[in-house]
Amino acid sequence: MLVSLLRRGCALLPLTLLGSVALGGAAAGTASAADAKPWDAAPPATYQGDADHEAALVEAEEERILAVRKKVSLIRWQDQDTYRAGKPKLDEPNDNTVILIPKTNRAAYTVNDLLAVGILTKQADGGLLLENNLFLPPKSTLSLGGASGPIRMRSGADGTFVSIVSIGGALDLSGTEQKPLVVQSWDPQANEPDTLTNDGRAYIRAIGGEVMVRHADFSDLGFWSGSTAGVALTGTDRSNSIDPTRIASGEPAKPSGKTERNAARDARRQEQAQNDVLAKNGITDLNVLDDPEFATDEDTFVSGEVSDSTFTGNAFGLFVSGAKSLNITDTVIQRSLVDGLVLHRYVSSGSIERMTSKLNGGTGFTLARAAQHINIQDSIAEANRGDGFYLSGEALADGPSVTGAQTKPWGSNTVANSYSRNNAHNGIEVVGGVNLDVNNNEITGNDMGIVVRSAASKVSVTANRLVDNARHAVSVRDGVTDATVSGNAISGGTTGIYVRGSVAEVLGNTVKDADGHGVSFVGAVAGSSITNNFLAGEGSSALDDHRSSGKVEVSDNVTSSWVDTSSIWVKLKSWIHPMTLIWLFIAFLILFTAARGRRARGVMGAPYSAQLPHQVTAATAYGEEVVSRPAARTIDIRKANGTKRTGGSTHDDDMAIV
Repeated sequence: MLVSLLRRGCALLPLTLLGSVALGGAAAGTASAADAKPWDAAPPATYQGDADHEAALVEAEEERILAVRKKVSLIRWQDQDTYRAGKPKLDEPNDNTVILIPKTNRAAYTVNDLLAVGILTKQADGGLLLENNLFLPPKSTLSLGGASGPIRMRSGADGTFVSIVSIGGALDLSGTEQKPLVVQSWDPQANEPDTLTNDGRAYIRAIGGEVMVRHADFSDLGFWSGSTAGVALTGTDRSNSIDPTRIASGEPAKPSGKTERNAARDARRQEQAQNDVLAKNGITDLNVLDDPEFATDEDTFVSGEVSDSTFTGNAFGLFVSGAKSLNITDTVIQRSLVDGLVLHRYVSSGSIERMTSKLNGGTGFTLARAAQHINIQDSIAEANRGDGFYLSGEALADGPSVTGAQTKPWGSNTVANSYSRNNAHNGIEVVGGVNLDVNNNEITGNDMGIVVRSAASKVSVTANRLVDNARHAVSVRDGVTDATVSGNAISGGTTGIYVRGSVAEVLGNTVKDADGHGVSFVGAVAGSSITNNFLAGEGSSALDDHRSSGKVEVSDNVTSSWVDTSSIWVKLKSWIHPMTLIWLFIAFLILFTAARGRRARGVMGAPYSAQLPHQVTAATAYGEEVVSRPAARTIDIRKANGTKRTGGSTHDDDMAIV
């Protein structure tokens, strides 16, 4: 065992050193290279802000936004001239908020518009300082592209900070490849970005409507919650497609023109087909809503695109809830205080491609409950303090709840052709859900490689490459059903494939250089199978199943290259089963009885001597000693008067044969 541990340590040392160099030598101070971890450059795992104060600030922000929405409604009906003018409106009572009332021609507000009215001010170094909260009502558009310098959102040490909030509007945060848009928090007193969250921090939030983010860099934004995460895209209770003038006349918004009507009809058909597929697989459809904080209607999901952008040092790198058909490509999230990318609730039909999430204080990619039909491709999760990828498909409730949530699972999510490297926890973790695929990924240097747990169902873990994950390369546990673990190439670690209290088909995997077990079955695993696997390494056993119960199909596995290093006592314990003890006891009884019988045969006389007549002579009967005995049997003849005689018939009434 000592040799095995030394060998494993020597194997991991080059990987650790390589990871620390690649990530910029994050380990500081006197720590040696051997002690450095790839995630040392990430923020602490424990949030460093002021929990009570920041939570109170989040609540205050929600109240302010609600008050501004009411103000917009009042302006629309009570001051229609102002609303029709289509100019910015300062709402001083609500913390210095500027309402960007929709322009009459529906044109976008630009950086030049904001500079013209003093909402943005130029700084000496070319930066543009935003000192007011911006609020976009429905039909309003803000485009920050083309800024001459970085846009700096006031976020001072005095506790004042600004935000950009769109409700049902359109938010365009796009630069160009040659000149990306830069948005950051800014402390005017310190003349530097605000890196502390304990007194709040500037943030951007789109509530419904449309968001376009291209060639943009966001840094040091947000605090505490998802809604104030830094850059947050969430659903709304008002659709961007509703025309306020139609609402005023009591007429509902309807598609106008043949093209719009056909598009609406096709959308309804597509939606119905999607819900039919969901129902067939036992997945809750998107109409079921239960979270009042992020509640949305089916036609009011936020939508848009994020591409070629960077999010650095935000509270949550990018937070999304209540979104539909959201595409994220060629984007980097790094050094977030909590998680990198978070898809929180009711995110559907999303595509994430060529995205990197690294050095975050929590998880790289989080798909929370009620996120479904999300396809993650060609992405990287690296050196995060939590998991690389975390996918939860658990039901929103396990019984009656105050919101009446259904108890069905969520799912149909995929992680494929991606990398999860050197994360402090698991490479990919699947928690509950249904119809989940983890295929063709490379999982390297994590605590565990791929973990599937908590009653997940219909899970495919196929064709992944798992290298030097410290404990289990693949772990399937805690009530998982209908899982397939096939075609994976596993190298290093303690256990190649671990199945506990679950049903899994383990087929055609290759395990090399494991130093504990090739495959382990623990607990109730009836219905599982392990076939056509190649298991090589050295440790207690290639196939560890003495702790399992239930019938498991075992066939055609190759274990000839496994070196059994367990002690005699360990082997003895592995042989000790209840039935083994019973059979050993029966064998002992047989041997003991046979041995006793053999000893007795050495002194035993005639087997039926006890049944033979007792030989008694006349002399013996009367106390006399007789030297000679008759050759024939001795007959004792006694008469009632005490006389004796020999001879005579044996049928005489006075004679008895003894």
